[in-house]
Amino acid sequence: MLGEAGGPLNTKEMVERMLERGLWKTGGRTPASTIYAAILRECQQKGDKSRFRKVERGASSRWSSNVVARLGGFLARKSDGTPGWLTLWRGWQKLTLLVQGFALAGGQKCG
Repeated sequence: MLGEAGGPLNTKEMVERMLERGLWKTGGRTPASTIYAAILRECQQKGDKSRFRKVERGASSRWSSNVVARLGGFLARKSDGTPGWLTLWRGWQKLTLLVQGFALAGGQKCG
C-alpha cells in the first residue's frame, strides 16, 4: 500500500486507505494513534532496518513567512516576535526580483 502511494503518507491517510481496502479492521477510537505507536516502536527497535522512514514535515505557513521575512531583514532570533508587514513586504519584493532574475537568465544553473 505504501509503495503504491508514490510518496510519504501520515498515519491518518494510512488508516483511511487500509480501512477502504479492507486490509485492517478496528473498533478503536484513535486508530491513527495506534498505527503511529506501532511504527514508532518498530523504528526505535530496528533502527535502519525498519520498514518505515520518518520524513520531514512539509513547509508550514509560518516557516514560509519567516523565509520571506528573512529576505526582508528579519533575524529570526529566539527573542524576536513575528515579522511585521514592512519586513514581509521587503522580503516579498526581494523574492520577486530573484525570481525575475532567474527567469531572465533562462533558468540556467550558476557555476
